Amino acid sequence: IWAEAVFHRYRGDVGKFIRSNFKHMNSRFFMAYLRGKELKGITQVAERNFINNVVRQHIDSLGCARRDYAGGTGRFLEKVISLTKTVTNEERNELVRKICEDRIVSAQSNPWATCLLRSGTVRMAKCSSEGIPQRHNASPSLCLDCIHADITEGNFNGIVVYIKPDIDACRNPSLPYAIKQYHIGTVRSALKRVSELRKNGGNEKYDAFIKFLIESLYLAENTRSNTK
Repeated sequence: IWAEAVFHRYRGDVGKFIRSNFKHMNSRFFMAYLRGKELKGITQVAERNFINNVVRQHIDSLGCARRDYAGGTGRFLEKVISLTKTVTNEERNELVRKICEDRIVSAQSNPWATCLLRSGTVRMAKCSSEGIPQRHNASPSLCLDCIHADITEGNFNGIVVYIKPDIDACRNPSLPYAIKQYHIGTVRSALKRVSELRKNGGNEKYDAFIKFLIESLYLAENTRSNTK
């Protein structure tokens, strides 16, 4: 009831507000409150507000030394900014509006990343089958290297938790390399994204996990050497 009331009255980042109140890991929890109710219009408004907020935060942070994001969405927005000369605040607001309305189709949050589907590149989504995204199949193995992924500091814990089976497989000396190969790809993708977070944000908290991922990949590759 409280979450539904917030959707009716709150005009900021609804998802962040509710997640903060209940300490939820991602937006799927608060969206579940509305399931089965005739509030489609409200959920659509909430989704557009969320997309607008994400794009605005990215664009506002581009001039900062510390930018706590990684993934394909960030690279897309950096390219848009480099090609678009915005001087006044009104011009920047117009750019945000144009990106949100013309390019971002929809958003879906997962613990390890937020999927921001863009028109024109929908078929390139890692979860696509015959050109149609299958977002119900979302997983770190697909999302971390997807051009539609938006990964922020808040997704770090989700990455750590959800790739644990892949790390365990890489570090297991009893598993043959043929089995480890699938898991190695996911760990490599995680290493790329967490290293990107470290570079953009300058936060040393990522260093220990980066070192752990590098070590895990070394152990996995060592299995192949021993097999040979």
